[in-house]
Amino acid sequence: MEEYLGNHRGRERGWLGQWEHVRGNDTDADGRLLQGRAGWFDEVMRFYDQYLRGIAPSVTDPAYAVEDSLGEWRAQPTWPVATTSYNARLSAGRYLDDGGGSAAAARADGGRWDMEHAPRIEPLSGTEKSAARQGDTAATSFWTWSTPAPQKLRMTATPRIRLNASTTGNVMVRLWDVAPDGTATMFDENVALLERRGPISFDLSS
Repeated sequence: MEEYLGNHRGRERGWLGQWEHVRGNDTDADGRLLQGRAGWFDEVMRFYDQYLRGIAPSVTDPAYAVEDSLGEWRAQPTWPVATTSYNARLSAGRYLDDGGGSAAAARADGGRWDMEHAPRIEPLSGTEKSAARQGDTAATSFWTWSTPAPQKLRMTATPRIRLNASTTGNVMVRLWDVAPDGTATMFDENVALLERRGPISFDLSS
């Protein structure tokens, strides 16, 4: 889609969001719109009327309507927005993957292990958070905090992690949004195979 828009010349309208291949008026069993945006056909017809029939619209619709992961919509003049990047340097640290978690999961499921059967990782308790800030976490994990954002921050791109591996193995990375009161919400994660020693980088989920 991004490649097409980059080569397209002409008027554009777009609706991007958290739905499968459905029509704008498709609903579920409870009558809720699967696309989650009422008035979709009205917006489409206003666009056609304006650029195919020369009829000026009575209201102004956004060029792009984008739904976030919370089901809230925002208007954008273009998509994608201007590309930028930010590097968040994390504190140095280390951990040891001793295979304990994956071994327990394998025993519980007849020897299989994958993301669907990975051991559950619970949120940190207050005591664990305090220990993690002091670098006193368990040897099999490593926690670090970035610099607190001075204002609300929206992440719409793909985070990328860079690390140095002293050996081969597996690594799971999770990103948490930590509120000033310490409440944390995990919003991104990925697991990667470390096939070699040295600098490693990989994308998290988009």
